[in-house]
Amino acid sequence: MADRVKRRKDPRSINLKSISIPHPLGVKPEGNSLLNPDIEVRSQSLGYLSKLDDETIMTLLSYLDIEGLKNFMYVSKVTYAFTSEEEIWRRIYTENFHGQEDFNWKGSWKKSILGHNNIDIKVDINSDVIYRPFQVRSIDYTKLFGNLVEDELNNKHSNNNPPNRIPRFKSHEVSTLPKTPFILTDGEWPQWKLEDLVEKYGSVTFTQESVKWDLKTFSNYLKNNIDESPLYLFDCRSEAMKSIRNDYEVPELFKKDYFKLLGDSRPDHSWIIIGSKRSGSTFHKDPNNTSAWNIALQGRKFWVMIPPNITPPGVMVDDEESEVTSPLSVGEWILSGFYNDALKIPEVLMGITFPGECMYVPSNWWHLVINLDDSIAITENFVPDCRLHNVLSFFKDKPNQISGFKLSDINDLIDKLSYKCPQVSDFQQKLKESKLDLFADCGELESLPDIPIFDIFKQLLIDNGYEKELNSSMDEINKTWNNLTSDSTTFKFNFE
Repeated sequence: MADRVKRRKDPRSINLKSISIPHPLGVKPEGNSLLNPDIEVRSQSLGYLSKLDDETIMTLLSYLDIEGLKNFMYVSKVTYAFTSEEEIWRRIYTENFHGQEDFNWKGSWKKSILGHNNIDIKVDINSDVIYRPFQVRSIDYTKLFGNLVEDELNNKHSNNNPPNRIPRFKSHEVSTLPKTPFILTDGEWPQWKLEDLVEKYGSVTFTQESVKWDLKTFSNYLKNNIDESPLYLFDCRSEAMKSIRNDYEVPELFKKDYFKLLGDSRPDHSWIIIGSKRSGSTFHKDPNNTSAWNIALQGRKFWVMIPPNITPPGVMVDDEESEVTSPLSVGEWILSGFYNDALKIPEVLMGITFPGECMYVPSNWWHLVINLDDSIAITENFVPDCRLHNVLSFFKDKPNQISGFKLSDINDLIDKLSYKCPQVSDFQQKLKESKLDLFADCGELESLPDIPIFDIFKQLLIDNGYEKELNSSMDEINKTWNNLTSDSTTFKFNFE
């Protein structure tokens, strides 16, 4: 009898059962209602509210002020369980306490506001609305992806690039940027630790999504929080960032950047990113079809990369990808089974950047990132030679999705170029009539006239001696369009 060939287990695979753990208040997942209904408990504890589903009750709580929320919390054990969710108290903070100089982070939003977390009680109810956020914030990604971390570490030392992994290269092995992601394993990067940055910039205010704290406060939050989706410091405009930009060199491979032609009018493009373990970003594409590089200075980052033409599992987009809907957190995406669905896609790439490594993200690629450790990274968006046509195509075909530009910057570019054509003149006239905020991000404004950035950018390329590159990119755009609209045995657009 032929010997059986033992198949090697895919190190990317995970066991979702390992994430099922007891809730500290005794709340169980909704599925337990099939064997142990909680109708009587809910009726006694919630009264008339028991007729509502849990989602509706949680929505109602979002309208309460802090006094109303405290009154509701102490009605019964069940109402207390509903107010155990951190997101409720995070909202209370942003509405009532944000900006207070004496705010002291105490390990959770609830404890920071009320002085305590949860009382030691047990509640015999079944609720995914209460249980699920706790389950998400309890995920230990280091254990969950332990096999992949070990395998990637072995690949790092052996220069092995197995299938379905983001390949690793040294600088001398890459002469031109490929069409797919890769990890650059060598380079001279800053050796920053969070403690070093806190010592130097501790009193400086940085932007952390919905809040703005000094770095010392955020450092305390980063080391001790129980959020389902922890705050992510993603800063480009602080006084510290102006100094930090002088402390690192752009990798040689990524120095060619056509957005430099925009000068001071280019969108924000360089950021420092600091996040606690479990933080990260759900699936997205970088703005304006730009490419990006991301250097991990402290901590390991787990990446899932999917080509432009494949919509990630669990993500919904409209036809133009102007509206993207996905799970609220990376943990929710994993628990819902979408990670395992992604493993079935032959083109999906996964990998881990270790401290001192740099990820290259080609334009238009979907990517999801999870911080396995407390992390610090530097990232920049840029436009290289091989991706110029992607940006030009985006500017030409999706002017209503352009982001990062201020209308005042667009006006400055037009004035500097002294560029006169019907489109630009029409745009400036419509802008005067609209009375829009000239200093707001155009991506956040409604009823915005189509920005003529395509014509502006083309002219900048010509004026700076890149007409050959422009023509080559336009040929690539036209070739792609012709391929889509030409006769085919398998597919054809029908235009009248």
